[in-house]
Amino acid sequence: MNPDEAVLLRVDEYSRMAEAYEAHVVPRFAPLAGWLVAGANLRPNAMVLDVSTGTGLAALLAAKAMGGTGLVVGIDLADGALAVAQTNAARAGLRN
Repeated sequence: MNPDEAVLLRVDEYSRMAEAYEAHVVPRFAPLAGWLVAGANLRPNAMVLDVSTGTGLAALLAAKAMGGTGLVVGIDLADGALAVAQTNAARAGLRN
């Protein structure tokens, strides 16, 4: 197996386990993500790039912190994780 194949296997694994990750791991990181976003002192109309966003915990907190203004972009290789993040954003009524 070459390094590219290994990366693709990991990405596929992260995509498959995104919902379980959201349910069991994200709650443990919520306080840390909240601290991170609060420390960023985000203002309305700010722009945020969340690299390796996973299921979007920090990105969603950032979007809420800006009061629905500005722009938050979350990127991740795992499509399954991004799908969970998009669902969470829609449920929270976030469009930024």
